Amino acid sequence: MNEAMKEHTFAEVSKKKAKKLFKEEAVIEKVMAALNNEGKVFATRQKQDIVCYYIFDRVQAD
Repeated sequence: MNEAMKEHTFAEVSKKKAKKLFKEEAVIEKVMAALNNEGKVFATRQKQDIVCYYIFDRVQAD
């Protein structure tokens, strides 16, 4: 693993963590909607700053 990757943390985001991590209300709404519908949210952080986040919605296949 290179030095740049050692500085980053990749983790699953819970409802409780989401309210602390995300500042923008629109993002919090999307994250909470996904988590309430059995989706998953992951975030990559560098120290306390969010580098990127992934929101996976649960979709019903027809």
